[in-house]
Amino acid sequence: GHILCGDNYTYMDINDGKYMVAISDGMGKGKKAYEESSITIDILEKMMDAKIDNEIIINTINNILILKSTDEMFSTLDLGIIDLKKGFLETIKMGACSTYIKRENGEVDLISSSSLPVGIIGDIKLDRQHSKVKDGDYVIMVSDGIVDAGKNNDLGDNWLIYFLQNIDTTNPKEISNLILDKALDLQKEEIEDDMTALVTKICVN
Repeated sequence: GHILCGDNYTYMDINDGKYMVAISDGMGKGKKAYEESSITIDILEKMMDAKIDNEIIINTINNILILKSTDEMFSTLDLGIIDLKKGFLETIKMGACSTYIKRENGEVDLISSSSLPVGIIGDIKLDRQHSKVKDGDYVIMVSDGIVDAGKNNDLGDNWLIYFLQNIDTTNPKEISNLILDKALDLQKEEIEDDMTALVTKICVN
């Protein structure tokens, strides 16, 4: 057998100059966590492809997770939609970690939310936030395994802000690898949770 990861993610062009990035982190560990986040991402991809409204998509995921299991079944959903034509990022967070925007000048902005994961309550309210993004900016989305890596040292949750401010590379894949390496280093190789880091560079033609 193989170990199943509780984190699932996706990225895809949706339509009209828009690009979607998403992470889902299933509750708990192993097969159940994988199934929860896998269902969430699968529905998201199919309904986005069909150009269905975001609010309907997230309510559908929420209702399916509630109905699908007799015991609790829920997952986080961190959804980012980048509109390259208008130059903004829409984030919808359901129990998800902060999103980091590393600006071309090196500053790092934070987008946070205190919303609940999907699959817990029937009546959910979407926490939508809009941020300006421009050519050369980076959008960094992570699961809680990354953020929590700093909880046992002085930096705490803020470790990633300082880390991103001091990264020199301009390659998104290298940035994500550096984030993962640093998170592992902070945990002294004792991994307590699944770790996902998605880095998107804004390139406006």
